[in-house]
Amino acid sequence: MAEIEEPEAPGRPKHGSASGGAVAFSLKALATTVGGAVLTFGIYLAETAYSNHLETIRRHDAQGIEFQAQILDLTGRIEGELTEIDHSLRRANDRDPATREQNLRDAVRIYDNLAPLYAQWRRDRLLLRNRGSQIYGPEIGDITYSVFDEAIEPNNCGVTLLSGSTHILPPGAGCLMQRREEYYYLNRVVTRINETRSLALFNSDPRLPKTFQANAAIARDVIHRYLICMSAQPNHPSPPNCEEPPVFLQIVGLRVTLVGLARANLADAIRTASALR
Repeated sequence: MAEIEEPEAPGRPKHGSASGGAVAFSLKALATTVGGAVLTFGIYLAETAYSNHLETIRRHDAQGIEFQAQILDLTGRIEGELTEIDHSLRRANDRDPATREQNLRDAVRIYDNLAPLYAQWRRDRLLLRNRGSQIYGPEIGDITYSVFDEAIEPNNCGVTLLSGSTHILPPGAGCLMQRREEYYYLNRVVTRINETRSLALFNSDPRLPKTFQANAAIARDVIHRYLICMSAQPNHPSPPNCEEPPVFLQIVGLRVTLVGLARANLADAIRTASALR
């Protein structure tokens, strides 16, 4: 006789729970929906970041080339004129009096030609600082011009011993020791930069101004004081702040070198900011 299967109790699902399967399906559907939403949001963030990245590149390309042409041209012309003055002053050490006089006149002529360039720089430096900051970031503005660097200027010996302090000497006081110390310091700085092939000292040495503005202003002032000393009449005794002209001339050369290095530091910072875009 065939077995008669016992009827299932009302409400008891056959072969598992149908309601349990429905719950599992709902959870899977919810997970799929949430996962899709998260994925969509992630794609949105990625697209937004990429759009911002493209906008940064566009801004660099559209505005950066013009900015670099303007600032590197102006700073380059200033550096070039200062270098020509330094070369003329070195040639003015010739034994021939006529040659010395001619080269000294050349140095004075080039120095006078600096006035329009420095006037243009003074007019545009805030604009250049702000445009550099807008395009490449605040670091570019910080090494272009800083109002705090205005406090760094040579004293009546052409020496900047401490950042923000001029160390003005009383009338009649000599400059020999200060000038020698300044030469040794500047020579160490330039030598270290050349040996390490690094411009990091502009950001780490408190005695070394990091802005192009300050280095260019100091170099111009030192040259001015040196020209005054060299233009003194032969029959008149040199003033105390004209002691040891060879050391003074070396300081002039080192200051001009630092203007070029400060310009290179600015250009390197722009290049680095461009590479990070």
